Amino acid sequence: MLLDMQTAIFMGAFVLVSAGAVLLIYWLLHRREWSALAFAMAMFAEGAGVMLLAFHPAYAGPVVLPTTLLFTASLALSWAGLQLLTKLHVGWMTLAVAVAGVALPQLVSALPVDVSTRAVGTLVFSVVYGVMAFVVLGLREDRVWVRSALAGIFMVRSVALFLHALFIGPNEGAGLLVMGLLHFATPFSAVGIAIFLIQILELRRVRHFQQMAETDSLTGALSRGTFLKNAERLFARSSRGKEPLALLALDLDHFKRVNDVYGHAFGDEVLRVFGKSVRGGLRPGDLFGRIGGEEFAILLPGCDEPAVVAISNRIGQQFGRAAEIVDGKTVGATVSIGVAIGPGPTLAELMSDADRALYHAKAQGRNRTVVWNAVRQDAANGGNVVKIC
Repeated sequence: MLLDMQTAIFMGAFVLVSAGAVLLIYWLLHRREWSALAFAMAMFAEGAGVMLLAFHPAYAGPVVLPTTLLFTASLALSWAGLQLLTKLHVGWMTLAVAVAGVALPQLVSALPVDVSTRAVGTLVFSVVYGVMAFVVLGLREDRVWVRSALAGIFMVRSVALFLHALFIGPNEGAGLLVMGLLHFATPFSAVGIAIFLIQILELRRVRHFQQMAETDSLTGALSRGTFLKNAERLFARSSRGKEPLALLALDLDHFKRVNDVYGHAFGDEVLRVFGKSVRGGLRPGDLFGRIGGEEFAILLPGCDEPAVVAISNRIGQQFGRAAEIVDGKTVGATVSIGVAIGPGPTLAELMSDADRALYHAKAQGRNRTVVWNAVRQDAANGGNVVKIC
């Protein structure tokens, strides 16, 4: 059974509103996902415009102005949703100019002028959706298949609008098939956008929770478990290749006193400053982990003693400068660092050597780096400790 044009338009409007409702419900469940709300509102606006078209399929008469405004609002909301999704900052001025460029040709069509003006506006719509497809393809942080699918949906919409524009005016009578294609592509694209947008947002949420589980929120350091897992992998690789490896054990000096005097909220701020100082002094591929409380560890692959001493001293100096005054309070926070050079027999022994060096750093007055000699001596001899100033 064939559907008449009016029934097809009604069905398209229903699908648009339904897809918008799905995105609205998703946003109500996850209030931070503003792109879902923007696309939901876009679909509601477009659904209302399509519903008006059901009464005037020829796009003429009193529905022209409200329909044009609804379609333009839909495009603007879709563009805003894309900006929220991609974290691009195009600026409201640019967006306003773009919306004006889309709306003016369509608004002119409401006047008794040549119908080809509407074709110009439709082409602008087509171009904007094509640009949106290429923007989505650039979402490198998301999986290839899901961003490719969403970009494909936008491109289908762009092509359908382009073909429709070609048959507006003198060729409109020959474009009934293309009109049907457009009324099919519109709800199809709405369903696709809802599905793949939610898929992207869910994958990002999963990745965010994984990062929260693996990373300390205050310092940006890896959690203890994640650090040890990655450290074992790097240690094994260094052992196989007989490459140098350095482990640093770090402890904030008198941190308990900072908490007792200024409060735990202030102590958290000191930890943030420390994390930023450490991350700024590391190389790509270095591991930085929070072992517990104010105790941290750093693993430096491919790093011999002179290099690790330079990195350690740089971290200590950067933190000392950054933590001299925190939130307007003179703190003068410092860090003691123990260094062990490997690879040794096991990662556990390397960490134990770094802890011994850290103990000596604290015993010798704190705010310094101590390197534990890679040539291990009997514990009864007290080991061989080298102080680096």
